[in-house]
Amino acid sequence: MALAAASGGTGSLGPLLFTSIVLVPISLLGPNTLLALLAWATLLLGFWLLWRPGEPPILLLIFGYQWIQASIGLFYGNLLGFPVDHWTEHGGQHERAILLTLLSLAVLSISIRIASGPQTPGVSQRIRAYILAYPLTSWFAVYVGAWLFSQVCLFVAPMSRGFYQPLLFLSQFRWAAFFLLTVATFSQPRQRRIFWITAFAFEFLQSVGGYFSSFSDVFLYTIVGLTASNVKLSFKSLVPLALAGVALVFTGIVWSGIKADYRSYASKGAHDQTVRIGTIEKFTEIQRLIGEMDAQRFGESTNIMVSRLMYFEFFGVILDRVPVAQPFSGGEIWGAATLSPFTPRLLFPNKPVIDDTKLTDKYTGIHVAAWGFGVSISMGYIAEAYIDFGPALMFAAIAALGLYMGGLYRWLLGQKGSKLALGAALAPVALMPAHLLESSSLKVIPPLVLSLIGCWFILSVLSKQLARLQERRQRPRPSRRKRIAAFG
Repeated sequence: MALAAASGGTGSLGPLLFTSIVLVPISLLGPNTLLALLAWATLLLGFWLLWRPGEPPILLLIFGYQWIQASIGLFYGNLLGFPVDHWTEHGGQHERAILLTLLSLAVLSISIRIASGPQTPGVSQRIRAYILAYPLTSWFAVYVGAWLFSQVCLFVAPMSRGFYQPLLFLSQFRWAAFFLLTVATFSQPRQRRIFWITAFAFEFLQSVGGYFSSFSDVFLYTIVGLTASNVKLSFKSLVPLALAGVALVFTGIVWSGIKADYRSYASKGAHDQTVRIGTIEKFTEIQRLIGEMDAQRFGESTNIMVSRLMYFEFFGVILDRVPVAQPFSGGEIWGAATLSPFTPRLLFPNKPVIDDTKLTDKYTGIHVAAWGFGVSISMGYIAEAYIDFGPALMFAAIAALGLYMGGLYRWLLGQKGSKLALGAALAPVALMPAHLLESSSLKVIPPLVLSLIGCWFILSVLSKQLARLQERRQRPRPSRRKRIAAFG
């Protein structure tokens, strides 16, 4: 009953029904029927548990993004008539890997829902009421200030040694200001859009041209902000969400088709994650590569993007090798990840550096370091949980992670007064590090712990400033005649 009360209720029936109409027939079409039906059931469970109308849907986004990575090979394969092994280059227990991943996501969603608790009545209305109490120009000014602060953090980070990771993390808090600007812009139907469009375009253009081109960030935070701006999922409110989703997919397909050539050009063939060309040259090269893309190349790029989204091949290979060729590690990987935020390099300069790519080499035997892409290649936190704890106890580790994530969300959305809107804005930023299935536990657990510290600091400092500003705005101002008399 508690879970039912906490779910989206009747408001979530429309998306669930639409999803079922689309996915069930595809599940029955091809060679991956049983796993596809399980994936559909897992999606229904996760959506039912994690959809919280009017709140920032970061919990649902984390679950949904990873569900896509685990399941897209099943449905895409059914449409084309291929089993999941068709998408892999290395042999392994790939169907079992998908099964364990889906079960892990179910455990994650249940534990998150238990820890996050029921949705507090009226919380979404209070969040928007506080945000709308200030003019849109104020939130745009907050965004500009947050962006400038992030640039200072990014500039200082390479020179700060032991504070490198915390400063990189603090630079991400500009997205909290972007969330506030998005909600302030789209919560009212006739609100001016120019400030938000400027912020969106700036973030998108800034992300394009880097070695990794993290353009997806601005789309994901836009989707989170748009969803939080509307309590009910009406057709009208779904239009901007659909446009953001289509734009993200289209941009992802184009980037998948050009990124190999662009990275080689931008790094001058070094593949060392360093861009060695200027801003104008970046956009000129990207424009040239996009101009060369025809319909056939676009189709190939779609397959590349789908293959990139899938993340079960390493896990399938690991299931063949652990514990046969490599023993279970007894918590070594997750233990190091959990200990890492409590042993900062500033105080522990001899702390060993753990290389994701070397771990992947060790447990898969594929030697991914020889691929020469200049990027870190990890197995994913669920595969690492299997290596650490085996096929049964791995779910206990996943459940513990979900309980922490749900508890962090509950704390942020349980703030009072002026802290509530700030907590809602911080929640997506604090939890976003956990949204990728391929992320190592070393890139999930430490950032989540730092999120707690960073959010506490921001809530403690900024909330006082916001409270003073609100008190000043509510204080009655003397009439012009009284002000003149006071100076007379």
